[in-house]
Amino acid sequence: MGVKLSNLPQLHILKTSAITVDDNGDIVWDNGKRPVTRSDAISQIIERLKRDLKNWDHEKISTLYTTLLDIEIAGHPERLQDLVNLSELPTEPIPTGMEKYPIWALDKEGSCLVGSGQLSIKKLTEVHRWFVTRKPGYCTKPDIKGCYLCNLANSKKDCRNNQIFFPL
Repeated sequence: MGVKLSNLPQLHILKTSAITVDDNGDIVWDNGKRPVTRSDAISQIIERLKRDLKNWDHEKISTLYTTLLDIEIAGHPERLQDLVNLSELPTEPIPTGMEKYPIWALDKEGSCLVGSGQLSIKKLTEVHRWFVTRKPGYCTKPDIKGCYLCNLANSKKDCRNNQIFFPL
């Protein structure tokens, strides 16, 4: 008795060549391994996804993002942060001076996995531009392009004591 594909959450990995379905409708990993129970299958999926994370080729950040989404869905009710240490994700070197931005990983094309709450994909240039030129809603000097140019800024902080990012 095995695990049916229909008994598992909808995951991207289940639509790849990593898994096949036998004549009985049970799932079989590409290495021949067959989970016996649903929890065994979920455990194997998370293990495989973590290995995929570790072996990410730095080509497309969307691949890394999809793998993280699958881990989060498969690991429910655990949070993604309980299953994966985002600060240990494989990445291309983050340019000097950009380490202070909320970038978790960078691919070879300059796309980043960013975010402190919900993860998203942004271009490195877009992340830098947003953090340097953002003007909060409470700004009293809307004619100034960015907080780093404002005379109200004091010791790398804006007028509400938030950190200011400067152009590189």
